[in-house]
Parts: sequence; structure tokens; C-alpha cells
Amino acid sequence: MGALRNILSNVAEGWKNISNGRKVAIIVLAGGVISALIFFIVFFNKPQYEPLFSNMAPEDMAKVAEKLKEDKINYKPDGTTLLVPKDKVEEIRLTVASSGIMPSDGKGFELFDESRFGMTDTETRILYQRALETELQRTIKAFEEIEYARVHLVLPQESVFYREQEQARASVTLKFKHNMRLSPEQVRAVVALVSGSVKNLPKENVEVVDSNFNLLSEELFNADINAPTSVNDRYEIKKQFETKIGSDIKNMLESVFGPNRVKVSVNADLDFDAKQVTSIRYDPEGIIENQHRILESSTSTGGNTTYSPMDENTGAPTFQNNPSTSTRTSEEDITNYKIGQVEEKTIKAPGEVKKMTASVVIDGTLSEAAKASVQNIVASAIGYDVTRGDMISIEGMPFDNSLQRQVQADLEELENQRLEKERRQRQIMLFGIPGAIVLLIIALIVYLRIRALRRAKQNIDIVIDEPIAVNEVIKQQILEDDAEREDLTSEIKKYASKKPEQVIEIVKSWLVEDER
Repeated sequence: MGALRNILSNVAEGWKNISNGRKVAIIVLAGGVISALIFFIVFFNKPQYEPLFSNMAPEDMAKVAEKLKEDKINYKPDGTTLLVPKDKVEEIRLTVASSGIMPSDGKGFELFDESRFGMTDTETRILYQRALETELQRTIKAFEEIEYARVHLVLPQESVFYREQEQARASVTLKFKHNMRLSPEQVRAVVALVSGSVKNLPKENVEVVDSNFNLLSEELFNADINAPTSVNDRYEIKKQFETKIGSDIKNMLESVFGPNRVKVSVNADLDFDAKQVTSIRYDPEGIIENQHRILESSTSTGGNTTYSPMDENTGAPTFQNNPSTSTRTSEEDITNYKIGQVEEKTIKAPGEVKKMTASVVIDGTLSEAAKASVQNIVASAIGYDVTRGDMISIEGMPFDNSLQRQVQADLEELENQRLEKERRQRQIMLFGIPGAIVLLIIALIVYLRIRALRRAKQNIDIVIDEPIAVNEVIKQQILEDDAEREDLTSEIKKYASKKPEQVIEIVKSWLVEDER
């Protein structure tokens, strides 16, 4: 007890002997240390939370929160996420799952695992539709951009007659994650996914809507997939086309007139309409479709019968037949002609050039011959076509380069300043550092000499057991100071060679103090 009292009294006595400034510093330091200890104790003892379930529906979130309250488990809601203590996440998740309130997107084809015996065809069809909708929702929600998806299907009842078959229809509602959207190609992918998963569901019968009531599938398959569908796309294509041609013309002309002496502007009128042209041509001479010749030849045989009234021997009449032959020949040529017809179908892709104009300005004056040469170059570069109404303008006039000259002068001035600064730094390195070292050595020598004289003077007045001559004392002290000075000089040289900038600052501070 007495030792403790002595320690406290010593501390109190020491505290009294400390200046007020040091007392304030000690108090501030002690307060900071105590605050840091309190912070670390609270921080490391504070329970860490992790998500139990994310992107939960409000009804599922309410059920799980009620279960956690019943089990007296701490939780924190964070939007659509429930946070629970980190060291109990798995245990709590198993508890919630065993209670039967596990949040889910519904049951897919697992519904048929619970099907009962004796279900009617209507019940089976409705069960199949629910399962298919849930499976599609799960697949769509697996995409990175999708936070929530809902699918509704209209599946018509199958008919035994093929012509009476009705097409299925589908509606998809999407909710995107923060600052995420789907491109038209991605919307087509969602439509293709739904269409390919449902029997007799064409892509045109799938509607996709987002949570902001925007119809994403509107006119998705009406236009050509390769055609630019928005004004911004068309403007961007037009600018790229004009920039490419203008850059080619400028590069060619600058190789002749020099850099920065040519300005080119190109304007293109593009037709972004996709067209299908059908042309039919007829051959005026005609084409023989078929030709045939008919030859007919006939021969007929006949006779003339003569009658004699009385045979001289028998007294009976007699008959006599005189045969005759006739031949008839006919020839017929038949030729059928067909009018020649050529039908051509041409599909014109979007982006056809309707008209081109180009303007070129060259620094300086141009002769007529030079203008003609430049015009020929530009005409070849843009594919000049007089039938389209293309126009080319070539002018030569002096450019105003005052701003460019001013910028060049400013750059040169900055470069000169940089070179001057580097020159001064080199001078400091060459002359300042050695000078600083010399001044430092001189100052140390003077300081050591003064200190040696003071010590020698003090030693004269000291009474010692054995008398020693004053001169010997002074001499011995001077020798010791010289040795110490040499050691210090070598150390100073080493320090100055390693850290010349600090040595310069020290010498400057000494010089300032001397001036004061």
C-alpha cells in the first residue's frame, strides 16, 4: 500500500513539474488512445450481418420476417433483402427452409410430383400451363439484367381439325436491375426463348413489357433487322460515312498542299428505305413456243362398168369393169409464238446514296488548272454522278492562323520556362551543394573551436589533485577537439553526398538566422 502511495505521489509531483503545453498534449493523446480502444472494442464486438435472401417479394419477405421474430432472431431489412448475423446465416436458412415458408418463384414441373390420381384433362392442362410459366420465369430471371420476370401464357385447346388450330400467345413482364436495360437484340432473344418453349407460338404473338409500361416488343419483327430503326442510328451512320470520305479527301490533298492547309466538308443524302423492285421486260420479236407440220396423203381406187345388152353366143347381157386409181396429198405447217418476258426482282438495301456534295477550301490562292485538278480528285473520291445532282466546290483563300500562332508561341514560352528551370536546378546541383558543404564545415569548425575554448577556460579553474600546467590542459583539449572535428567533418561529407537537399535547407536556415 505504501509503495502504491509513493508511486501516486511521484506521478502527482511529476505532473506538477510538467508545463501546461505538455499537459494538454498528454491529455489529448490519452483521450485519443481511449477513443481508439473504445472504437475497436465496439467494432469487433458488433455483429456482422449478411443477406439471408435477396430480391424477395413483399409477401415472402413478410413471412420470413415473422418467422425470425418468433424465433427471436435479430434481422435487418434492406430493401428486398433480409440481413441476419453472419455467424448464423446457414443455421437460420435451414430453419426457414424446414418451416415451409422458403421464398421461391413458384413450382415448375415439380407440380406434377404432387399430382393426384383422377385429375381431369382440364386440370392437367392448367397444371401444365402453370408449370411452363414458372419454368420460363426462372430461365429469364437467370439473365444478369433481369431482377424480376413474370410470364403469362394463353394456350388454346387443341382441335382434331388442323385448319381450326389456334395459335398460342404470351406476355412477359420484366423488371430490370438498377441502371440496366435490354437492347433490341436481347429483347429478340427473350422472345425467341419464349416462342421456342411453347408449342405453336409464333414470335409475333409474344409481347414484352417492362415495369415502366414500355412495350419493348413493338415493331420488333416488322422492320428489317439490319436496317437502322431510330433517328440516332441513321444520323450516326450518315456522319460516319461523311467523315470517312472527308478524311480520305483531306489526306490526299494534304500530301500535295501540306498539313493543316486543307479543310474538307462532305454532305451525303442517304436513302434508308429498304426497297424491292420488280421489273418485267418483253421481247418484241417473240419466241417460238411450239411448231409442228401435218402431212396428209390419201389414195382411192374405183372403176367404170360397161354393159353389153346381148351376148352373141348366149344371148345374155354382159358386164365389163374398167378400174381407176386417184391420189390426194395435203401439207399443213402450224407454228405457235410466245411473247418473250423477263422478270427481275431487285432488293435494295438501306443506305443508298441519293446525292453527294463536297466543299474544299485550300490555304492560299489557286489557279484554274489547280482547281480543275483538285476537282477531279474530289470527284473520283466521292463517286461523282451528275444524274444524282452531285456538287463539288473548290476554293482557295488564305487561312487565319493567328490563334494557331498564339498557341505555338505559348507552347514555346512554356518550353523555354521548363528549360530555364532545369538549367537552374543543374546549377544548384553543381555549385550549391559543394558550397553548402563548405559552409557547413566552416560553421562546424567555428562551433567546435568556440566550444573547445570554453572547455579550456573551465578546466583552468578546476582544482585537481595533481597540478597540471594550463598550457598542457589547453593543448590536450585542442587535440581532442581536432580529432572530434575530423570525425564530424567526414560524417558531414557523407551526409551531404547522400542528402544534398536537406543540407541546403539547413544552410539556408543558418543564413536567415545570421541576417536576423
